[in-house]
Amino acid sequence: MAGYLFFFYYLIAGPGYYCLRDVRLFRKCMVGLFTLYGLAFMSYTVLPARGPHLWMTFPTPLHGPWLLDWTLKTVNEGSNRVDAFPSVHVAASLYLLLFDWRHRRRRFWWFLLPCLLLWFSSLYLRFHYFVDVVAGALVALVGWWMAEKYDASTRNQPSLNILPTASEGAEPAVPND
Repeated sequence: MAGYLFFFYYLIAGPGYYCLRDVRLFRKCMVGLFTLYGLAFMSYTVLPARGPHLWMTFPTPLHGPWLLDWTLKTVNEGSNRVDAFPSVHVAASLYLLLFDWRHRRRRFWWFLLPCLLLWFSSLYLRFHYFVDVVAGALVALVGWWMAEKYDASTRNQPSLNILPTASEGAEPAVPND
């Protein structure tokens, strides 16, 4: 369960770093995330799918250390019950890994193992089928492609965070009469 819940940390800390450090990269990151979330939510509407924990019966119920027992019921009951295909946990975490591979390689290596654990746990905890994981990976790639297209189309535009300020020797703006 800790692996599955890692998703929420990465979803906030991943883009949050770029928001605080580089607005241009933050915008690029958000384009990909909004793209993949939009595709996933449209899929939930057009192809509603319930996860294995809702459709299938298992001979052994999940039971484990305090974290699993404490959160499993909350996670199971907190969904809209038709949000299995594609796996947004896989899509968003893979997208953020790809983004970090490109822009912050050290964090990629730090977060690779927790993301692998997250992907495994989405199957082990019976929230997703394997096809949901594959579809999530495809959605992540579409988000990545869209973010790259956005970046290419805006690369030559001036960015507010790279213009010098008045304290750095910039001339103050004088209105035209």
